Amino acid sequence: MIDPYCFGQALSKGRAITFAISHDIPNNEVFLDLVMDEANEWLAYAYILGRDGGVPLIYTDLDTSGIKGEDGQPRWRNAWKNPKMVKMIAFHNLTHGEPMSILEATDDRLVIQRGEKGILILNKSSNLQSLSLTLENEWTDILSGITVLSGQRIDVSAQSAMMLVPAINPQVAKTR
Repeated sequence: MIDPYCFGQALSKGRAITFAISHDIPNNEVFLDLVMDEANEWLAYAYILGRDGGVPLIYTDLDTSGIKGEDGQPRWRNAWKNPKMVKMIAFHNLTHGEPMSILEATDDRLVIQRGEKGILILNKSSNLQSLSLTLENEWTDILSGITVLSGQRIDVSAQSAMMLVPAINPQVAKTR
């Protein structure tokens, strides 16, 4: 997942469409086993909205599948308006076009830096993950509002993501 282009089987970054779920998955019985649990789907969205390359597709529907979320509401109705999704899209827009570098990649977590504008931390394990990053200035996780300082231990909850932006960034202040 770090570099889908290395095998020559992916469209170029400028032509690719990236998605966590498409209309086929919840609406066709043959694909229903591909519906992810909500935590994994949020991780997938954090990944496609936090990495470089491709145009992210956010799936939304009018409850055609009848699948409900953990809150008992139609799972994908107005998904693009979900406050968490709005923040992820803001991160994507802020970091769009910035170079991507992998700071760390393990079986449990992935840390991607997007130029000087953002850092994506994914914890796909079922346990809390802790790490320290050498950062300049303060950074804020736009998903939780937590402020992170250089060298500070960062705790990332199980099956979750952090999208860090410079704390003084006025473009992101609106999404908090």
